[in-house]
Amino acid sequence: MRMLRIAGFCALAAWPATAPAAEYTTLAYGGITCESWASVRASKPSDAAVYEAWILGFISAYNAFVFKGPNVAAGSDFDALRGMIDDFCKEHPKDDLDSAAQALIKALLAKNPPQ
Repeated sequence: MRMLRIAGFCALAAWPATAPAAEYTTLAYGGITCESWASVRASKPSDAAVYEAWILGFISAYNAFVFKGPNVAAGSDFDALRGMIDDFCKEHPKDDLDSAAQALIKALLAKNPPQ
């Protein structure tokens, strides 16, 4: 019986703590680099607005299909959201906008956990 408990414990200890992230294809502007985000934000406001709309769409899709509540970004205005993306991109210039949007969602979840 003791061997069975030890084997069970070892099996549980080897089990991943979290499920691996599902692979998916990011569309449109999700593939641009954070370097491009920063460059466009600094010099091309009309192009930046398109990237920003992509981020809002990402958050909206998360709200619609994943989040257990009305709005993961509740209490944050768009200037704050944009600033969070800016901060992520300064630290990770080679990452893409999809990664920045995912990091944004994780930060927002810390402030607005699912209900």
